[in-house]
Amino acid sequence: MTTPLTRIRLWNRRWFLLVNLGLLLAIGLWWLLSRDAAVARLRAAGEPTCYADLVAEAIPSEANVAAGLRDLAPKLKQGEVAVADALDLLDKGPFKEKQVEQARQVLEQNAETLAAVRLAIERPRYASLLKIAQGADQELIDYGNHLRSAARLLSLEGRLAIVDGKTDKAVDAVAALARLGKLYESEPVVINRMKACAYQNYAIDLGKRLVESGHLPKADAGRLDAALAPLEDRSGLAECFRTERAYFLEKYKTLPFPGRMWLGQSSSLRLFEEAIAEASNQFAKPGPGGTFSTKSSLTGLASLSAQMIRSAWESENRTATEVQELRDKLAETAQ
Repeated sequence: MTTPLTRIRLWNRRWFLLVNLGLLLAIGLWWLLSRDAAVARLRAAGEPTCYADLVAEAIPSEANVAAGLRDLAPKLKQGEVAVADALDLLDKGPFKEKQVEQARQVLEQNAETLAAVRLAIERPRYASLLKIAQGADQELIDYGNHLRSAARLLSLEGRLAIVDGKTDKAVDAVAALARLGKLYESEPVVINRMKACAYQNYAIDLGKRLVESGHLPKADAGRLDAALAPLEDRSGLAECFRTERAYFLEKYKTLPFPGRMWLGQSSSLRLFEEAIAEASNQFAKPGPGGTFSTKSSLTGLASLSAQMIRSAWESENRTATEVQELRDKLAETAQ
């Protein structure tokens, strides 16, 4: 039997459910509007906010370093294991004659590819060929890995030149490696920026081996310093974080709706804003910067983004410090 008290309880429950449902809808609407407003502000300021914004303007393939190296990827892959083994043979001296000859044979077997790599690096411009697809994390991981094979081939050439006492050819190899690593900074998102640092470290490593090998003629020392100097400039990190923010915004849209509300787009955007401002400030001049610290609340995805930003920051500082120390040592040697 339904009593007046029972009816009141039923109505209270219904109103409770309706009110809470209304609150949830209001919160969801507020979240959608604030999210869209934040992205709209970035877009109005000319900032990249989606995958399409990260696609580089197309240039003729014959003028594009990236296109030339892409076309060489199959040949580079074909010889990559042998080249890596040859580099191991010439890692730490003194080297036996058999080691040197084995390494030389590998270089001769890849001579045609090496010549093509050099021609590709000398092309006038670099435009990224990356076309980021939805959920393409593996594509980003794999992208550009053929440049590592090119860097190893150039390193092998340089190490053999040092063994042969041909310092001019060794400097040529360092210059090609430095240019390769610096050009790759044009690629978007943080993972590519860290790859650029890795490719630049091939130039730094070969430069160290050359300086430690003994006397460098003054002309070669000057050319080596000029090749290394651009690597102290880390000012492109801020732009890299802008592209990473656009990548984040696109990935964020793929998350289930309830999860997006609680994983914190706003805290991540504040974090990226801080990182961009700090990078612009700390790396305004050549050389290493300071450390990155944030005042943002690292909730949800922001905590993962912060780890990535710090890793990139450390990589930049490490590269800048190592090239600065090498140039200082080179200056002392030249005196």
